[in-house]
Amino acid sequence: MSKNLTDAVDKLSQLGVEFGDVRRVERATEWITAKGERLDTHSVSDEHGVCVRAVFGGRWGCAAGVVTDADSAVRLAEQAVAQAKRRAAVEGRGPALVDRGSTQGKWSSSMVEDPADVSDSEKYDLLLAATAEMSREKDVRQAKASMVFEATDTLTYTTSGSRFHQRTQRSGAGIEAIAVSDSGEVQNRTYPKGHEGGCQQAGYEAVRGLDLVGHAPRVASEAAQLLTAPLMPDLETTIILHGSQLSLQVHESVGHPLELDRVLGDEISLAGGSFVQRERLGMRYGSDLVNLVSDPTTPGALGSYGWDEEGQPASRFDLVRDGKFKGYLSGRFSSGRAGLPSAGTARSDGWAGYPIDRMANVDLEPGDAGSLDDLIANTDSGFLLANNRSWSIDQVRLNFQFGCEIAWEIKGGRLGQMYRNPLYVGNTPQFWGNCDAICGPEEWKSWGWFFCGKGDPMQIAHVGHGVAPARFRNIRVRSA
Repeated sequence: MSKNLTDAVDKLSQLGVEFGDVRRVERATEWITAKGERLDTHSVSDEHGVCVRAVFGGRWGCAAGVVTDADSAVRLAEQAVAQAKRRAAVEGRGPALVDRGSTQGKWSSSMVEDPADVSDSEKYDLLLAATAEMSREKDVRQAKASMVFEATDTLTYTTSGSRFHQRTQRSGAGIEAIAVSDSGEVQNRTYPKGHEGGCQQAGYEAVRGLDLVGHAPRVASEAAQLLTAPLMPDLETTIILHGSQLSLQVHESVGHPLELDRVLGDEISLAGGSFVQRERLGMRYGSDLVNLVSDPTTPGALGSYGWDEEGQPASRFDLVRDGKFKGYLSGRFSSGRAGLPSAGTARSDGWAGYPIDRMANVDLEPGDAGSLDDLIANTDSGFLLANNRSWSIDQVRLNFQFGCEIAWEIKGGRLGQMYRNPLYVGNTPQFWGNCDAICGPEEWKSWGWFFCGKGDPMQIAHVGHGVAPARFRNIRVRSA
């Protein structure tokens, strides 16, 4: 395969491109799900292909496909150049390229235990043991458990001399208990969080570390308790967000509005724009405690890598520092158009995807409020909210509402009454401006989100959000 890539890069150079890259991606994905006493699904998929990009006259062309013979990659190179030339003829010369430079190397995520070496029966037994534990609770009508494993191998060659090879193993699992009352009330609880559970860059050790069976009784019990819990009251109050929810808050109200291609209008017809336009650099995004960074170098975080898809080495990049907006999530293409520094976060979801500005790991730095127990003890009144159930945010990522699975009242520094169907609403800079405490490093954790959709055609990115629980004052809450 490396010869095919070399031949394609040579063809790009022969055709006189200003820049070109050839990216080969191989991926194997495994999903296993269980419901109640039975295995529900076990799917395994393998895919591989090549994407070639070329710049001619300042315009980009792209072609992707499966390499079936010795000349396939060369034909893709010819197609990419032909497309770039057609664009240049119609649209005129495009913007000058940012210097791509040259980089060489290999990078791989850490793995202790290869999921491929763990037998299917062991995986099945774990999932079914977790659902069996949840099913012991009489009000639980459906118990679910799942696992996901994804191994990706990417090799990239460029006309500027870059050669880099990356291998990533992602693993995760989760459980859900759905309780139903005789009157038809339905409540659910998940662990470690809603949607796809907990995912990280690791091997099967990530699944073992979650202890699904050990958490199953609590998850089932809380789902049942929610059936008779009072509805969340409607008031303005103090809230503490657990990391299971705060990580999605970061994703939706920080990650997406700071993607530079959205700011430039590239996503406006599909995913929307952003309220954080370029003239707002330096604006107040949150309180002085709020520091947010893009950091694809974090070991084990779901969005980490050695280089982004444009060959820029992974590095830590300030987005918000001391509450002030400092920079965008971007790759070399969009940052060059805007005349701004690149964060090195151009990503694609596979061999057929064109790199676009994406989140990698967008993290909220820890504060000095100690443990979650410490933060609760230092809160006179309010609510602790955990695990996302639903969300809605406007087209420019300014106004939002989030529904959670569960809330507990805080009185006199202690957790008390449980509430069902909690929902909170806010405005992005006002909400982050109301952050007055963040737990310390001992509570900080990177939460993996396996499905982030963006682009047309749609691309799915895996992202990480490192957070510690945080407190927000003067927040409107109510029942969903």
